[in-house]
Amino acid sequence: MCIRDRAVFKSEEGRTLVVPIGEVYGMRLSADGIIVSGLSDLYVNGKPVCPAAEAGLKPGDFILEAGGQKLESCTQLTQVLNDAQGNAVELSCRRGETPFSATLQPVPCDNDGQYRAGLLIKDGVTGIGTVTFIDPETGVFASLGHGVCDADSGALMTSDGGELLQVTLGEIVKGTSGEAGELTGSLSNEEAVG
Repeated sequence: MCIRDRAVFKSEEGRTLVVPIGEVYGMRLSADGIIVSGLSDLYVNGKPVCPAAEAGLKPGDFILEAGGQKLESCTQLTQVLNDAQGNAVELSCRRGETPFSATLQPVPCDNDGQYRAGLLIKDGVTGIGTVTFIDPETGVFASLGHGVCDADSGALMTSDGGELLQVTLGEIVKGTSGEAGELTGSLSNEEAVG
Protein backbone atom coordinates (compact mmCIF):
# COMPACT_ATOMS: atom_id res chain seq x y z
CA MET A 1 0.00 0.00 0.00
CA CYS A 2 1.26 3.43 -0.83
CA ILE A 3 0.49 6.30 1.53
CA ARG A 4 1.91 9.09 -0.62
CA ASP A 5 -0.32 12.04 -1.45
CA ARG A 6 -2.61 11.40 1.53
CA ALA A 7 -3.75 14.06 3.99
CA VAL A 8 -2.19 13.62 7.42
CA PHE A 9 -4.30 14.82 10.32
CA LYS A 10 -2.38 16.22 13.31
CA SER A 11 -3.52 16.94 16.84
CA GLU A 12 -2.82 20.31 18.44
CA GLU A 13 0.29 18.70 19.96
CA GLY A 14 1.49 17.72 16.49
CA ARG A 15 0.80 13.97 16.89
CA THR A 16 -0.34 12.15 13.73
CA LEU A 17 -3.92 10.98 14.18
CA VAL A 18 -4.70 8.99 11.01
CA VAL A 19 -3.97 8.90 7.32
CA PRO A 20 -7.10 8.18 5.23
CA ILE A 21 -6.28 5.46 2.71
CA GLY A 22 -9.21 3.81 0.90
CA GLU A 23 -6.89 1.36 -0.89
CA VAL A 24 -7.42 -2.36 -1.37
CA TYR A 25 -5.25 -5.06 0.13
CA GLY A 26 -5.23 -8.83 0.25
CA MET A 27 -5.34 -10.82 3.44
CA ARG A 28 -4.39 -14.35 4.26
CA LEU A 29 -5.70 -15.33 7.71
CA SER A 30 -4.89 -18.50 9.58
CA ALA A 31 -7.81 -19.90 11.53
CA ASP A 32 -7.84 -20.37 15.27
CA GLY A 33 -8.25 -24.12 14.79
CA ILE A 34 -9.51 -26.12 11.82
CA ILE A 35 -12.74 -24.93 10.17
CA VAL A 36 -15.31 -27.60 9.29
CA SER A 37 -16.52 -26.22 5.96
CA GLY A 38 -18.69 -29.22 5.11
CA LEU A 39 -19.46 -32.90 5.64
CA SER A 40 -19.36 -35.71 3.11
CA ASP A 41 -20.61 -39.28 2.99
CA LEU A 42 -18.01 -42.03 2.64
CA TYR A 43 -18.65 -45.56 1.39
CA VAL A 44 -17.84 -48.50 3.64
CA ASN A 45 -18.92 -51.95 2.45
CA GLY A 46 -21.02 -50.19 -0.20
CA LYS A 47 -23.01 -48.16 2.33
CA PRO A 48 -22.80 -44.37 2.87
CA VAL A 49 -21.59 -43.23 6.29
CA CYS A 50 -20.39 -39.91 7.70
CA PRO A 51 -18.35 -40.35 10.88
CA ALA A 52 -18.10 -36.56 11.36
CA ALA A 53 -21.91 -36.19 11.38
CA GLU A 54 -22.22 -39.19 13.71
CA ALA A 55 -19.78 -37.43 16.08
CA GLY A 56 -22.09 -34.38 16.07
CA LEU A 57 -19.88 -32.07 13.98
CA LYS A 58 -21.51 -29.44 11.76
CA PRO A 59 -20.28 -27.00 9.11
CA GLY A 60 -18.99 -23.89 10.85
CA ASP A 61 -17.51 -25.76 13.81
CA PHE A 62 -13.86 -25.26 14.72
CA ILE A 63 -11.74 -28.28 15.69
CA LEU A 64 -9.12 -27.03 18.15
CA GLU A 65 -7.47 -30.26 19.31
CA ALA A 66 -7.39 -33.88 18.17
CA GLY A 67 -6.04 -36.68 20.33
CA GLY A 68 -4.74 -34.09 22.79
CA GLN A 69 -2.74 -32.20 20.14
CA LYS A 70 -3.42 -28.51 19.45
CA LEU A 71 -4.19 -28.25 15.72
CA GLU A 72 -2.55 -25.70 13.45
CA SER A 73 -3.10 -27.25 10.01
CA CYS A 74 -5.38 -29.57 8.08
CA THR A 75 -2.38 -31.81 7.40
CA GLN A 76 -1.88 -32.24 11.13
CA LEU A 77 -5.51 -33.32 11.67
CA THR A 78 -5.29 -35.76 8.74
CA GLN A 79 -2.12 -37.26 10.25
CA VAL A 80 -3.76 -37.71 13.68
CA LEU A 81 -6.72 -39.52 12.04
CA ASN A 82 -4.42 -41.74 9.95
CA ASP A 83 -2.23 -42.57 12.95
CA ALA A 84 -5.33 -43.66 14.91
CA GLN A 85 -5.77 -46.57 12.42
CA GLY A 86 -9.52 -46.78 13.01
CA ASN A 87 -9.46 -46.07 16.74
CA ALA A 88 -11.71 -43.29 18.04
CA VAL A 89 -10.13 -39.82 18.30
CA GLU A 90 -11.21 -37.32 20.96
CA LEU A 91 -11.73 -33.80 19.61
CA SER A 92 -11.95 -30.46 21.41
CA CYS A 93 -14.16 -28.17 19.34
CA ARG A 94 -16.01 -24.87 19.37
CA ARG A 95 -19.39 -23.95 17.86
CA GLY A 96 -19.70 -20.19 17.93
CA GLU A 97 -18.45 -19.32 21.42
CA THR A 98 -19.46 -22.65 22.96
CA PRO A 99 -16.75 -25.28 23.52
CA PHE A 100 -17.67 -28.96 23.18
CA SER A 101 -16.05 -32.38 22.87
CA ALA A 102 -16.67 -34.99 20.20
CA THR A 103 -15.53 -38.55 19.65
CA LEU A 104 -14.69 -39.19 16.01
CA GLN A 105 -14.45 -42.76 14.68
CA PRO A 106 -12.58 -42.77 11.33
CA VAL A 107 -13.59 -45.53 8.88
CA PRO A 108 -11.69 -47.29 6.07
CA CYS A 109 -13.11 -46.13 2.72
CA ASP A 110 -14.06 -48.62 0.02
CA ASN A 111 -12.18 -46.76 -2.72
CA ASP A 112 -8.67 -46.72 -1.14
CA GLY A 113 -8.80 -48.32 2.32
CA GLN A 114 -7.61 -45.08 3.96
CA TYR A 115 -9.18 -44.04 7.24
CA ARG A 116 -11.36 -40.97 6.76
CA ALA A 117 -13.95 -38.99 8.69
CA GLY A 118 -16.16 -37.31 6.07
CA LEU A 119 -14.83 -33.86 6.94
CA LEU A 120 -14.28 -31.02 4.49
CA ILE A 121 -11.82 -28.79 6.32
CA LYS A 122 -9.64 -25.70 5.94
CA ASP A 123 -7.16 -23.91 8.15
CA GLY A 124 -7.49 -20.37 6.83
CA VAL A 125 -9.10 -17.97 4.40
CA THR A 126 -7.99 -15.37 1.90
CA GLY A 127 -9.79 -12.26 0.77
CA ILE A 128 -9.62 -8.67 -0.38
CA GLY A 129 -10.57 -5.67 1.74
CA THR A 130 -10.23 -1.91 1.94
CA VAL A 131 -8.02 -0.10 4.45
CA THR A 132 -9.80 2.97 5.80
CA PHE A 133 -6.83 4.50 7.64
CA ILE A 134 -3.27 3.85 8.72
CA ASP A 135 -0.98 5.43 11.30
CA PRO A 136 2.39 5.60 9.52
CA GLU A 137 4.25 6.00 12.83
CA THR A 138 3.05 2.70 14.30
CA GLY A 139 1.73 0.75 11.30
CA VAL A 140 -1.64 0.37 13.07
CA PHE A 141 -4.48 0.33 10.58
CA ALA A 142 -8.22 -0.17 10.39
CA SER A 143 -10.07 -1.99 7.70
CA LEU A 144 -13.58 -2.59 6.48
CA GLY A 145 -15.92 -2.90 9.45
CA HIS A 146 -17.29 -6.41 9.18
CA GLY A 147 -16.25 -9.86 10.30
CA VAL A 148 -14.63 -12.33 7.94
CA CYS A 149 -16.75 -15.41 7.32
CA ASP A 150 -15.84 -18.77 5.84
CA ALA A 151 -17.38 -18.77 2.36
CA ASP A 152 -18.43 -22.44 2.55
CA SER A 153 -20.00 -22.67 6.01
CA GLY A 154 -20.79 -18.99 6.68
CA ALA A 155 -19.11 -19.27 10.11
CA LEU A 156 -17.55 -16.13 11.53
CA MET A 157 -13.81 -16.67 11.37
CA THR A 158 -11.59 -16.25 14.39
CA SER A 159 -7.93 -15.87 13.55
CA ASP A 160 -4.67 -16.43 15.36
CA GLY A 161 -2.64 -14.48 12.82
CA GLY A 162 -2.14 -13.77 9.19
CA GLU A 163 -0.63 -11.37 6.75
CA LEU A 164 -1.62 -8.42 4.59
CA LEU A 165 -0.54 -8.60 0.97
CA GLN A 166 -0.52 -6.36 -2.06
CA VAL A 167 -3.34 -7.07 -4.49
CA THR A 168 -3.96 -6.57 -8.19
CA LEU A 169 -7.57 -5.44 -8.37
CA GLY A 170 -9.72 -7.24 -10.91
CA GLU A 171 -13.36 -6.23 -10.78
CA ILE A 172 -15.46 -3.99 -8.56
CA VAL A 173 -19.08 -5.08 -8.21
CA LYS A 174 -21.15 -2.18 -6.87
CA GLY A 175 -23.42 -2.96 -3.94
CA THR A 176 -27.13 -2.38 -4.18
CA SER A 177 -29.90 -2.20 -1.61
CA GLY A 178 -29.89 -5.57 0.16
CA GLU A 179 -26.86 -6.89 -1.76
CA ALA A 180 -23.25 -6.34 -0.72
CA GLY A 181 -20.71 -5.27 -3.30
CA GLU A 182 -17.57 -7.25 -4.02
CA LEU A 183 -13.92 -6.71 -4.86
CA THR A 184 -12.11 -9.36 -6.90
CA GLY A 185 -8.46 -9.65 -7.75
CA SER A 186 -5.31 -11.66 -7.20
CA LEU A 187 -2.95 -11.60 -4.23
CA SER A 188 0.79 -11.18 -4.59
CA ASN A 189 3.36 -12.42 -2.09
CA GLU A 190 4.54 -8.85 -1.47
CA GLU A 191 3.59 -7.66 2.01
CA ALA A 192 1.39 -4.60 2.41
CA VAL A 193 1.89 -1.77 4.88
CA GLY A 194 0.35 -2.26 8.31
